[in-house]
Amino acid sequence: MGTRGYKAWRLRKRYYIKYNQWDSYPEGLGKDIVMTIPYNPPEYASWLQSQRNMVEEWEAAWTKFLAQPSPDGEETPIPTFMAQCYPTYFVPSGFTQDIWIEWVYTIDLDREIFSVNNGAHFKLEQMPHIDWMGALECGRFHETILLPPLLPEEAIASVMVRMPPVSPDMCLDEGVATGGALIPGQDSRKLEKGKARELLRRKVTPKNVDAIPWRQRHGSVLRSMLIHLWSKEIELELRETLLQWSPDDFPFREFAFAALCLAAGHKHITMVPESRFKSNGIYGHVDPEFEDAYVTGFFSVLATGAHYQGGPAGSAPEETIYWLDDVLVFLTTQLYRADAMDEEISRVVKHCQVHYPSQVVDAALTSIEHVILVHVIPGSEVQHTGLLPFIKVKIHLTTDIQDRYTNSYLHRLAGTDKKLVKKQNKCQLDATDAQDIHDSVEFHSGKDSDDEKESETEEEEEEEEEEEEGYFVFDPHRNCVEKGSSESSTFYALAHLFDAAAVRHVTYTKARDGCLPNELYPKILHYVTDIPTLTACMKVSRLFRRICQEDLLFSEGIILSPCKGLQNLTKSSFVPKWFEMQDLEKEESVRVSFEKADEYRINGNEVWRVAVGTAKNGKSMLDKSCFELRTAKQEVESEE
Repeated sequence: MGTRGYKAWRLRKRYYIKYNQWDSYPEGLGKDIVMTIPYNPPEYASWLQSQRNMVEEWEAAWTKFLAQPSPDGEETPIPTFMAQCYPTYFVPSGFTQDIWIEWVYTIDLDREIFSVNNGAHFKLEQMPHIDWMGALECGRFHETILLPPLLPEEAIASVMVRMPPVSPDMCLDEGVATGGALIPGQDSRKLEKGKARELLRRKVTPKNVDAIPWRQRHGSVLRSMLIHLWSKEIELELRETLLQWSPDDFPFREFAFAALCLAAGHKHITMVPESRFKSNGIYGHVDPEFEDAYVTGFFSVLATGAHYQGGPAGSAPEETIYWLDDVLVFLTTQLYRADAMDEEISRVVKHCQVHYPSQVVDAALTSIEHVILVHVIPGSEVQHTGLLPFIKVKIHLTTDIQDRYTNSYLHRLAGTDKKLVKKQNKCQLDATDAQDIHDSVEFHSGKDSDDEKESETEEEEEEEEEEEEGYFVFDPHRNCVEKGSSESSTFYALAHLFDAAAVRHVTYTKARDGCLPNELYPKILHYVTDIPTLTACMKVSRLFRRICQEDLLFSEGIILSPCKGLQNLTKSSFVPKWFEMQDLEKEESVRVSFEKADEYRINGNEVWRVAVGTAKNGKSMLDKSCFELRTAKQEVESEE
């Protein structure tokens, strides 16, 4: 049958994929793959090495392709067998843009794991010895899972990155958890007499969209709509891969940097007309005849690693602690872990005391999925938010199955729940058997004993508890995040943090300090239409910064101005229906709405793509965040 599938190999955290058209179900392609795995250890070791040698050859060819020559050189062609399925840092998904892949089998050569549909993970060396097909089942989210009751414990693998235990010198003392003093480790070189200075720890409520002046909100609002569109498109990939990454892994750094760039805005994001962008899915070039010099050049697709020869891969810094504008970024993972918040806040404070002992620091801790904002005032206090949701991932397929579902649910699926079996056996008794049992049992008259009543009551309570327990164990969003927070409110809190940190470093000027009347500056700055000049103007003074934020430079010669609907925007979940767009070249102003781009581009509108980063030929294109600005007239016509 035409059951489509993928066979994939993982080496050095990158996946190499081959497409299979026929018989990809477990009894077909799955069985064929497993039958190639040798039974005895010596042959298995030899086979494993041969697989690694094969994939290393692919890796060399792909690495050569990613390092493209300079603009004057001839492009390196895509390796032949990789042209159909590009190697990727993401687990190959069963859902693609063009076709539905029904089965995916992955041989992980890094960790010696065999995975089925990215949700059932087995020890690779155990595959010839177990009934792996009989242990497959469908979970509550229609994902493939394995049933532990049907497998030996040594056959079950874990793909989730295990975080090291909390370091004692990074922990907070007992008083901290209830708002006491924050005391980092005692080995800080910058502190006097080797003693850590006690800082008051204070939890604060993050700012929301209503903390941003309404005439400056449209930039943050537009970017919030962009990140909402992007996060929905990447959720499937993150649910299958995110918890397999460490903060220093290339794709983790790229995704975290992209999300933070959208929050920081301004020079860190570039709007590119799709009609000017020529891409092969891995990298692309903007038409050199495009007038905006800031937009021209080489763009890699986010997290592919494409780059010019001699240049760095991707757009994110290689470090896991770095400055983004005036905010100190700390990359971490699994912030929902017990004691993770205390540990990470202590790490921020210790780093600031060592490297910036007399400087007020705004910091953002992010695991991509969550964020904690920290404000360190030397010698005074540490302010921080609770755990805030950032990029939503509804379920993680990389968590251990026992951490995802309750034991009772897994036993019910496996048919090994003793109480369920007992009930089924009772239902199978026919009337004759029931009568025979009745005749052979001597019933006593009178009331049940207290012990019998208590036993029956306890059993009923246990069954009720199991029903109430439900299916799921693991839900970091529900159990750990700050009450009342949401992904959109977190984005506005981050945007406000970047803006507040920048304002603190900009000169404050009085009305009489300027050479010209203040009412002339908006008219002059209105015609600044290139990013580098605009960025320089925003650093002149707080007045200039405010004026530049009111006239949002969307692209070369296109400005978005605040609309009246922004005045009433007081909740993060609300978005205005219209933006005011001015085309300086055509000298016309129209109302436009933000819409996700039509997949088939049939309405004829200009489709825009978003790139992050600032380095020339080092920006990364967000592959799944295409949008269009639809005019009010087009909106009316589409409704009709």
